[in-house]
Amino acid sequence: MKKCRAFRSLLLAAFFVNFCLVSTLFSQVALLEQNLLNDVSITSEDGKLSLVFKGTIKTLGRADVAISRTEGSNQFTISFLNSLWDVKDMKTVSRRFKETDPVKSMVINNSISKDIGREGMFVLTVDVEGNENLTPELALPISSSEVRILLKGRVTKAMTAQTLAREREEAARLRAEIQKQKRLAQATAKESVEAILQRYRKPSIMQISIFNASGYSKRAYGLSVYLGKLKKEHIEESLGMKMEIVNISNARDKKHQISTIYFRNNYLKPALFLAKLIKGDQRVVPLPDQQERQGVDIEIYLGKDYK
Repeated sequence: MKKCRAFRSLLLAAFFVNFCLVSTLFSQVALLEQNLLNDVSITSEDGKLSLVFKGTIKTLGRADVAISRTEGSNQFTISFLNSLWDVKDMKTVSRRFKETDPVKSMVINNSISKDIGREGMFVLTVDVEGNENLTPELALPISSSEVRILLKGRVTKAMTAQTLAREREEAARLRAEIQKQKRLAQATAKESVEAILQRYRKPSIMQISIFNASGYSKRAYGLSVYLGKLKKEHIEESLGMKMEIVNISNARDKKHQISTIYFRNNYLKPALFLAKLIKGDQRVVPLPDQQERQGVDIEIYLGKDYK
């Protein structure tokens, strides 16, 4: 008999331990599904006051946030279903705010619902007392990290001062930005005028590079002799400027099927004049990357079509 009683006691003890473990496991799983809030602050944006609750929000929807308020009272209550405040501390939390804030204080409670259909569900209740008569309203949508409660009513003097200060700062910033843009526009206009004058200012010297991309040897050298010796005096007298051939070489790339004359700004007339002297047809186009390619005013590429 004694052995049977001892065995039954062991069975009961094992059942109790297993029950506790299962209950703890289900409790931990339930907690993982809760909305966990851990911070609240008052913000003002575009003259609108808000209570902002922050934390980890998983399942909180519009129907899960209830706001109750007595007409004419400075107090109201916000209830968050399936939610907890700081899961590590189930005790009541009290918060007090500055006298200049619209909210005087709040009391935060974690509890378990006893309502039919919601038995055992965690409920976070926030009792708010205002320094003035405010009308709370849930702001949508609810994000995964914060819930915003709009506080409609008279804005406090402190908040008004903050808004005015921000508006003054923004106006000052805009004025500074306008002045900056004006100075930039003036500088750009000055540079543009100088660039235009430079473009139409008659140059006194013309530096030429000749590149052979024809596939035949000594074509660039032959053209340099033709322009630099046989036609040099004629070119200089006709254009009213000196001419120097500063480079004669083979082209690095062989893409020039058609002979091309590249010219720097203000050298269009000399480029067209040279095109008439050179045999065959040539394209005459502006020199690319002019700032990077210093020391040359005209580049002549002899292509596959040059004979």
